[in-house]
Amino acid sequence: MRNRMCIAFGTAVSLLAISLTNWGGLPWGALLGLRLPGLLLVKTAPQALSSGAALLLCAWAEGRHGASTRARVGAQAMGSLVIVVTTLALSRLPGSDAYATSLGAAIATAVLLALGAACGVALWLWGLALLEAGQDQAGATRLVVGTLVAYALLYAIAYALAIDGRILFLAACVAVSGCLYASMTHGMRVDGAVAGTRATADGTGGEASVGDGPGAHGDGDQPATLGDALSRLSTELICVMASVFAFSFVRTTALASIRDTDFINRLGAVLGVAFAMVALAWWLSGRRQRTTGRRLDAIGMYRVAFPVIVTIAALLPLVSPSLIVIAAAVLHAAFFVILATLIVLSATCAEDHGVSRGVALGILGAGTFLSVSLSTLIAYLIYRGGAASQANVLVCALAIVYVLAMAYVAVQRRARDARAGADCDAVRGPDRRRTASGAALLDDLYGASCDAAIARFALTDREGDVLRLLARGYTQRGIAESLCVTENTVRTHLRNLYRKLEVHSRQELLELLERL
Repeated sequence: MRNRMCIAFGTAVSLLAISLTNWGGLPWGALLGLRLPGLLLVKTAPQALSSGAALLLCAWAEGRHGASTRARVGAQAMGSLVIVVTTLALSRLPGSDAYATSLGAAIATAVLLALGAACGVALWLWGLALLEAGQDQAGATRLVVGTLVAYALLYAIAYALAIDGRILFLAACVAVSGCLYASMTHGMRVDGAVAGTRATADGTGGEASVGDGPGAHGDGDQPATLGDALSRLSTELICVMASVFAFSFVRTTALASIRDTDFINRLGAVLGVAFAMVALAWWLSGRRQRTTGRRLDAIGMYRVAFPVIVTIAALLPLVSPSLIVIAAAVLHAAFFVILATLIVLSATCAEDHGVSRGVALGILGAGTFLSVSLSTLIAYLIYRGGAASQANVLVCALAIVYVLAMAYVAVQRRARDARAGADCDAVRGPDRRRTASGAALLDDLYGASCDAAIARFALTDREGDVLRLLARGYTQRGIAESLCVTENTVRTHLRNLYRKLEVHSRQELLELLERL
């Protein structure tokens, strides 16, 4: 319990560091002597890019070598030191122009890149510790809810302080979290896991090594290369990147529309507390109803976020700047809910695709920050001529809708390709070299029978897709996620399928396929 409380606090501090440094919670215009939109080009985009690169490097290192306790503590200590030193150093720059000379610009850029990378490493280390402490998705969800509550309170405290006090508060929190990270590993062997000990089969406490037990990796084989992991997680990565791109774009539009840019952060602090309380109430309600084990997945969240973000984007050119600011503050608070939820999604991806949790967290986190960097660069190109006008706000809205639509098309295409590849594997014959998994055996048993049923009963293409997935043991929800449709649509296809095959249950359908 002590370690879990420390992990929730440490993860909240990493979110606080990202909020105050990467996301603009400090008045960077005064600290660096820059104004929008130039600040987007020289500070926000490079810093988000360095955070994404650091997370991707962590994923590569975890997939190739694993992460020993010594390496994690060393990385956490270095990241904490960089965050503390750079934030304190930047606090000495109010009113000065750090980019007045080429040398000053190079130094300031290097400092900001190091700060972004340190925040990315801190998020990955604490997120991985949270996944190991949570062990399963329900436990990770519980810790994430606690993390959001702690982050919201820390963020509210930070914005109640003056700028110097805000910087000192951040430095103190990061220093304390670094010490907590080291203390949690005290007395453990070098290759032990940060999260503490887990019970062994005989009931005694045993040290958990990285890569041992269910909490370290997914159910499948760990991929040999980062490229393999990227390929497996491509659909989820597209969903996350498209959603974050739209979130960041709307916020940047609001920043270009008003002069008091810090207002978004102050309002976001209040909304962050509200969102955290909602998350806490949701978790407590689910605990009473015993539904905390419900799985979160990136594709399902994308389907929910798609119409909401498109609606906001469509209304951007029609509403007043004040309403744009409110929308941006809502998305500002929601962004850090998504960032925390990303940790739980990493556990889901690890289980579904057989990759290490640390690799999944690094890839999804890298995609998140790379999307922020890309959206910031595009916003700079749109707003570099000055304040936002109705014309360039309309361009912003069209860009958001276009990115989300292309992501939806890509997800649908990948799902269709995956089904086609599975169908080809099912009819190659018993001599092919495949892993003897349950899914492979079901493909061997029912693959040809499904083809025969499709031809004999004149099933449509989509009914054939549903039949194949149903034969492999998919639930209605699983079929909906695989085909990127709603569960109501799946139920309609099932009714038509049962009617054409003249069966009344899954068992009767499987018996029919066996006879075929």
